[in-house]
Amino acid sequence: STVSLVFLIKMALSWLGLYDTYKTVRIADRRLGYMYYGLVLVVFLYTIMYTIVYSKGYFEYETPVGAISYHVSGKPRAIDTAKLDYCTDTHHHAGSAVTKHCRIWDSREAIRRDQSSVFVITHVEEAYEQRICAADADSCSSKIWDKYESIDYYIAGIEALEIHIHHSMIAPLFYEDSGHSEQFAENNKHMAGVLFGGQQSGKRIVKKFPKGDCDRVTVKELLEAASFDLNHITDTPGHVNETYRDTGMIFHVDLSYNNIRCDGSFKCAFGRTPISYRYRVYRIAETDYDQIEIQNLNETHRVRREFHGINIRTVQTGKIGRFSFSVLLMHICSALGMMAIGTVVVDFVAIYMLPNKDFYSDMKFSFVTADEVHTAKKQHRAEKRQKHSHNNNSNTDNVGQKKGGDSGSGDPTIGLHQRKTKAETPKTTSAASAKTEQDQPLRKSKKDN
Repeated sequence: STVSLVFLIKMALSWLGLYDTYKTVRIADRRLGYMYYGLVLVVFLYTIMYTIVYSKGYFEYETPVGAISYHVSGKPRAIDTAKLDYCTDTHHHAGSAVTKHCRIWDSREAIRRDQSSVFVITHVEEAYEQRICAADADSCSSKIWDKYESIDYYIAGIEALEIHIHHSMIAPLFYEDSGHSEQFAENNKHMAGVLFGGQQSGKRIVKKFPKGDCDRVTVKELLEAASFDLNHITDTPGHVNETYRDTGMIFHVDLSYNNIRCDGSFKCAFGRTPISYRYRVYRIAETDYDQIEIQNLNETHRVRREFHGINIRTVQTGKIGRFSFSVLLMHICSALGMMAIGTVVVDFVAIYMLPNKDFYSDMKFSFVTADEVHTAKKQHRAEKRQKHSHNNNSNTDNVGQKKGGDSGSGDPTIGLHQRKTKAETPKTTSAASAKTEQDQPLRKSKKDN
């Protein structure tokens, strides 16, 4: 076990002593080139053009909060029940065919509102009941109230009723950071908005709301935006062959604010735009809606009314944006990271999949040992010393030439003549010495004679 531990420690130390770095190898292979620049183009189009430019990836966002209130229009409307099919046709209710007549109500009778929703009444069931068990009785063996008469009717011309909507919004964090700038807090009188249509309505925009007034919308326009008709058969369980007018329904209205989108023109392709809003209307599937009201006529008689209709619930949401350098930097770093991934992919194809993979692998990876590093250092030092010595010799020659040139300052030709004489002097001396050595034996022989 000790040997194994030592072996593992040596292995760990050997791995810690290695460092991987990168080198650039340019491979003349069209397949790799097309693949790499294709990946770079995809990354550029997605991160730069789509994420940063089109989706405005240089913004940080805050979800706004707000308040909304509903008002009922007292505007009169013309109604002729003889022209309304649902007021004269025979309907199926509780398994039997009945004819439901219509009654004419004004908007204040037909629409009920609170702080969070609006209830539009379409169908009313009235039951007249008599108490058959006294309130102060000790016990009751049967039901307490007995229905002795009922009336069933629709509210005529409900689609023409008009609702007025007032709403305002604020992005709290941005509003405080900007010193209470109105760019991050508005009401609908200073904003423009639209009511979008459903997929089956055939209209992208059902209605536009200009600045300067509250939003006025009819029940018909809300139904068109949700792609629903009150006379269609409902999908609510337990209501067979009944229409939405009979059972009622629940509408979810999405009221969304933004300051980053516009009509698609180039002028708002960058930066913020004035705050605008849009409505989208959705019906919550397989739902009905009703409210029950009881009116006591006296101690023994009462009227129980069951109201069916459209419950409209509005939720305020959206995205309010402002410029953020940190968000922009994050997207740029993401783009660079994706480009690095593209390089890894191309490298993998080159060294593991192509026919020349072994050659590409040898060219890409190199292993440098400590001995090679030491040898390279010695060679570098020797080259450095040799270069230093060469520079010193060059400097010495330059100094000598400068002194020779300065000795003949009166006549330029004097310096040249002195340098020439100095250069020839050693040759003359050598010749004279050689001649003297040749003459010495002759002089000695003459003396002996």
